[in-house]
Amino acid sequence: MISADDFLEWARVYDNFYGTRKSEVLSSLERGKDVLLDIDVQGARQVHERLQGAILIFLLPPSWSELEERLKTRGTEEYSKLKFRMASAKSELEAVYEYDFAVINDDISRATEDLKSIVIAQRCKTPRTLTRQNLVPPLKSS
Repeated sequence: MISADDFLEWARVYDNFYGTRKSEVLSSLERGKDVLLDIDVQGARQVHERLQGAILIFLLPPSWSELEERLKTRGTEEYSKLKFRMASAKSELEAVYEYDFAVINDDISRATEDLKSIVIAQRCKTPRTLTRQNLVPPLKSS
């Protein structure tokens, strides 16, 4: 699928391959649906490059200690991998300025509301509203 360019984005992350099918995203967008992707920095860069108008939202941990605690609590990482993931997270954080928005994931209800607010605001942008309603404004006379 990678060689056939079937992915909107794909990446190898922590020895696993992940990707998002281009056809599914484009089909949803053509039907006027909002599409949210849970992807890493590599994937976000590809989406931003390939999909005009993509909005990037960076989910931030409340603190480094909380991020480390969350990873430990999951129990899926051995110590060496945990340290590697923390180092990778610091590197990825440098990309936050490439994103349109940043949401701190300290309280799930508040973070969810922040994400909803961003989606609603983007839906209301003039070009999207006009396109969605199939409206063409009159040209201004000079």
